[in-house]
Amino acid sequence: METGGSDSCSTIPAKYRKQGQNRPPSGDALKEFSENIKDFGTCPACGGKIIKGRQGYGCSNWKAQDGGCRFVIWDLISGKKLTPANIRTLTGGKTTRKYVFKTPNGGKFRAKLKLEKNPSGRWETAMLERENY
Repeated sequence: METGGSDSCSTIPAKYRKQGQNRPPSGDALKEFSENIKDFGTCPACGGKIIKGRQGYGCSNWKAQDGGCRFVIWDLISGKKLTPANIRTLTGGKTTRKYVFKTPNGGKFRAKLKLEKNPSGRWETAMLERENY
């Protein structure tokens, strides 16, 4: 996105901009806008592109002829549905803010999410700073 000038939001489709205003979308328009962006980040395992699947976000190199990468972030983790923005945060190597998650027995807890490599070398979504809710 360009900085400065009167056309700083030119990459935002017109239907998401308020008439006469030149600022990013907010509220429902922001949610719809972020879900339509197809760039979910880069695969930390092989460098491929992250794509949306039926139950999560995975590497575009999943086919055997493309390398057979098995990296995936499920879109539902302990009762919390991850958004495209969450996926971009995680694949960008950053930690999410704290969210409320559910335990199998109905309890609730808060935690941050971050992608980490486990001892076997596979990437997983780790919960940090977990606290009861």
